[in-house]
Amino acid sequence: MRRRIAEGVYRPGMPVPGEARLAVELSVSKGTAHRALNALLADGTLLSVLGKGPSSARPTTWGPQKDSL
Repeated sequence: MRRRIAEGVYRPGMPVPGEARLAVELSVSKGTAHRALNALLADGTLLSVLGKGPSSARPTTWGPQKDSL
């Protein structure tokens, strides 16, 4: 999923597939897809949009944050 976002398959703000579709696309169980989406939401790679589901975050939110000195 991270690679797809980095490659531009899912651009910032673009909705990502739900658990069932993601499970089929990546050949994993729905439980694995659920855990992956939750991990990506937790680290800021995906944003949760109320009523619309997860979407790709802005690239500037990815990775470790730099100190603002």
